[in-house]
Amino acid sequence: MQFRALALDYDGTIDDAGHLHPDVRTAIVEARVQGIIVVLVTGRRVDDLKHVMGDLSVFDAVVAENGAIVHFPDSERSALQAKPPPACFLQALHARGLSITQGTCVLEADADAASAILDEIRVQELPLVLLFNRKRTMVLPQGISKGTGLRAALEALRVSPHNAIGIGDAENDHALIEACEIGVAVSWGSPALQLVADEVLNGTGPAAVAPYIRSILSQPRLPPERTGRRHLQLGTDPNGRPFELALRDRNVLIVGDRVRASPGLPVCWQNSSYCSATVSAFWIPKATMRPLATCQESSLWAATVHRPTHAMSGRRCATRTRALWWTFHT
Repeated sequence: MQFRALALDYDGTIDDAGHLHPDVRTAIVEARVQGIIVVLVTGRRVDDLKHVMGDLSVFDAVVAENGAIVHFPDSERSALQAKPPPACFLQALHARGLSITQGTCVLEADADAASAILDEIRVQELPLVLLFNRKRTMVLPQGISKGTGLRAALEALRVSPHNAIGIGDAENDHALIEACEIGVAVSWGSPALQLVADEVLNGTGPAAVAPYIRSILSQPRLPPERTGRRHLQLGTDPNGRPFELALRDRNVLIVGDRVRASPGLPVCWQNSSYCSATVSAFWIPKATMRPLATCQESSLWAATVHRPTHAMSGRRCATRTRALWWTFHT
């Protein structure tokens, strides 16, 4: 898989005393010159980022407020990924004497205020959740994370997360590194994040990120030894344990009923959004082809293959049959 996108957390990862580390900025420019999409993924507000960083055009996109906003610096266009909390909720928090920082969609407070905020969410029966980030807590709409925001940004830029490397340091970066094909945790950050990352970036601070960026720029493809955590579950074995298949460089032979066997693997594969191809040596009925052709993020091509008309025989005869090639976006 090609390396096409780099997703970077800000606070604790690439910031230096509140500002973007100068050598990291230079490395980001070098990456973009080579055609790499660079996305900043942070819990901060866009206006706050502009205050501490100035011009944000060093990035192709900015995922702000922990995924609730996707901002494109070149056009100054922002896309909301969720609705802001109702005004009555904010008023109730102020009535409880809580100090709240309000963004467009996200509220932020001291972590000690989490119990009171959660109680108000329960009282008002709101679809909101809490996310901790060191000594702070954020109030987010359900289903919003750095991962969802990053996927929305990359989709707009026409790049797949499977071609991305993500780097983070804290509790709210779990979704970020999970969304990327290779998730990197910095060694000076959360130990829990390091346990689930594909790689740990060693160093003592943000200065170590710049040489890491330059090292991955020298590799046009994602290192295969770091992309082994993702598997496709095909089913269960006789003992009820998951039967899984690694997603890279695998050829699978499916035998059985000609109608049901052919689409079996692609259907369970489509949720992974990896690229795959299925070739059928049988004539697929239209009733089987129709659901395949209408699946999201897929396309079909007609091709021709040759196969023996009599299996397990030595006869030298072949007939032309139709083959289906199924691919998913990468």
